[in-house]
Amino acid sequence: MSSARPFTRRRILLTLLLITLGPFAARAEATPPLKALTGHPASQMVVRPACSASVPASVRCFAQVLSLRSSGRPVTLLRAPRAAASDQAPAPYTARLLQWAYDTTWLSATAGAGDTVAVVDAYGDPSAYADMEQFRSANGLPSLPLCSTAVTTGCFQIVNQAGFSSPLPSNVADAGTGGSWNIEESLDLDAVSSLCPLCKILMVEANSDDSSGSPDLETAVLTAARLGANQISLSWGADVAPGASAWLQPYASITTAAILAASGDGAYPGVGTVSYPAALPDVTAVGGTTLSPTAAAARGFTESTWYCTSASCGSGCSSASPCGTESGCDTSQAVPSYQTSGGVKTGCAGRAYNDISADGDPSTGLAIYDSQPGTEGCGGTGWCLVGGTSLATPLTAAFEALTKVRDTTPAWTYAQSSLLNDITLGSNGSCKTALTLICNAASGWDGPTGNGTINGALISGAPGIGAQPGATAVGADSAQVSAYVNPNDPQAGSSTTYLWQYGLTSGYGSATTATALTAGTQFQPATAQLALAEPCTYHFRVLASNVLGTVYGYDHTVTPTPPTAAPVSTAPPSISGTPTVGSALSATPGSWSGHLCDTTYQ
Repeated sequence: MSSARPFTRRRILLTLLLITLGPFAARAEATPPLKALTGHPASQMVVRPACSASVPASVRCFAQVLSLRSSGRPVTLLRAPRAAASDQAPAPYTARLLQWAYDTTWLSATAGAGDTVAVVDAYGDPSAYADMEQFRSANGLPSLPLCSTAVTTGCFQIVNQAGFSSPLPSNVADAGTGGSWNIEESLDLDAVSSLCPLCKILMVEANSDDSSGSPDLETAVLTAARLGANQISLSWGADVAPGASAWLQPYASITTAAILAASGDGAYPGVGTVSYPAALPDVTAVGGTTLSPTAAAARGFTESTWYCTSASCGSGCSSASPCGTESGCDTSQAVPSYQTSGGVKTGCAGRAYNDISADGDPSTGLAIYDSQPGTEGCGGTGWCLVGGTSLATPLTAAFEALTKVRDTTPAWTYAQSSLLNDITLGSNGSCKTALTLICNAASGWDGPTGNGTINGALISGAPGIGAQPGATAVGADSAQVSAYVNPNDPQAGSSTTYLWQYGLTSGYGSATTATALTAGTQFQPATAQLALAEPCTYHFRVLASNVLGTVYGYDHTVTPTPPTAAPVSTAPPSISGTPTVGSALSATPGSWSGHLCDTTYQ
C-alpha cells in the first residue's frame, strides 16, 4: 500500500468485525403485520363475503374479502406482492408460498400443460384476463396466452354459458346481487394459476346467479364439461334443506370431468341444512383450513380447521353465528360406495362431506388482483386479500390437474387418503354425539377437512423440501444445519439423496457428501455439519434430487463465532522511503496467520 501523507508514527491496528444476520426462520415464517401490508391496523379490518344471497337459500359465491370495517370496501395492499427470487423464501399470500405449503413447487413448474381446468362463475368480468396476467407477472408465473386455432393447450379461454366467446355476460347486474362476483372470478383464476400455471384455464361465465336453483350456472357447468374440461371448479352454492330437487341435476350426468364444489363459509350449519352442490355424491366437496408456517413441523407448516367466532373474522361472525368451513350430513342421499368400501365411519346415514380440503382462512389466504372500479374490484392498487372455501376449491382443482387425478368422483380421496395431509386439529361447530366427526377434525376422515389437504406426494416427482430452519451449534469453524425432505416416492421406485451447498457467496462452491433418504412419502431429516474456515458470513442451502428431478432449498446465512485470539504476524509490516518532510513513504502490511476475512489494517 502506498500513501501520500507524511509518516508520523508506525501503528498496525487490527479490528475484528462480526456481522450476524437474523435467523432465516423469521423471514420464512413470520407473517408481516397487516398494517405493514395495508396501512391499516387489524382493529380497522373485518372479513366480509364478496357476494351475499339475494334471497334465502339462493346461490352466492363463497369468496371472503379482507375489508375496512368502516366502509366495507376491500382493504387494498399498498403494493403488489413480492415475487421472491428462486433461492429466497416466498412472501405470505403468494403463489409460491402455496406451492411450498402443498409440496407442488416442482409439479407447478413441470406438470399440467395437457390439462384443462374450468372455472364457472356468474356474470361478466371485462378485465378477467388482464387481471390474471397481472397476478401471474407479480407472482413470477409464466404468461398464459389466449387460446386460438393455433394455440389449444396451455392457454386461456373465456366463453358464455352457451360456450361462445361473445356476447359475454355484463357485470352491471352483478352490483344488484349484494356483492362482487368479479372478485370471485379473479380469486378462482389466480388460485388455479398459483398451483397449475401451465394448465389451460377455461372461464365459463353464466348470465346470472339465479334466485332458485341455478339454471344459468348449471348450463355453464354442462358447457364446461362439453368443452373438454378435466376439472370443473365451483366456488359457489346455497344452504338448503336436504333433497332439494332443484339441485340434483346436472351433476350426476357429467361423467367426463371431476366437479369440485366449495362447501361454504358459514361453519357447521346443523342438522337439516346442507350445502348444494357440494353435498351431492357425484361432486367432490372441498373444505377450508387455516394454514400456518411453523418451524417445528417437518412440513414447515401446520393446518387446522378454519373456524372463527370473532367479529374480526367476518361480517356478523360471532359465537352465535360463526364463520368457517362448512360440513354436513345429507340423509336424503344414500351413503356413497366410496364411504363404505374403505371402512370409513362417518356417523352419517347418508352422504357425509367434506372429501378434501385446502387453505381457506382469509387471514392465511391469497393476495389477488382485480382492477374493476368501485365495489366491483379490489380498489386502490388492485390488490386485496381473499379466502374462503372459494380459495380451497380452485386450488384443489389445480392440484388434481398437476397430479393427473382422473377419477371424476371423490372416491380417489378415500382410496389415497394416506398420501394427503391428515388434519386433526379444530372444530367448525357443535354437533350431536352420533355425528361428532361431522364437525370435529380427527385422525383419518372428518367432516371439516375430509380425508386431508392436498399434498404433492400423491404422485412420484422430484423431492419436496419442507422446514428449513437456520443453523445451530455454531462454532468458530463449524455449524450444524438441518432441513426436512420428502422423497415423494409413493411406489418406492426412485432413490432420493440430499447434500448441502455452502460458501462465502450465494454461488456456494463447496458441498457435503450426498446422503440417501429412505424411499416413501414422509418428510425425513436431512442434516449435516459444515466446515467453516473463516468467521465470515456463509451462505448455505439444501439440495435434494432423484431420477425425476432436483430441487433446491432457500438460501440461508450463518456467521461462525469470532476467534479468541488476534491474527499473528508472520512477516512484519514495513515502511520504506526517506522520512523527510514532503517525501512519500510506502507501506506493506506484512503477512498474517489466523482468521483473516474480517481483519482490517491501518
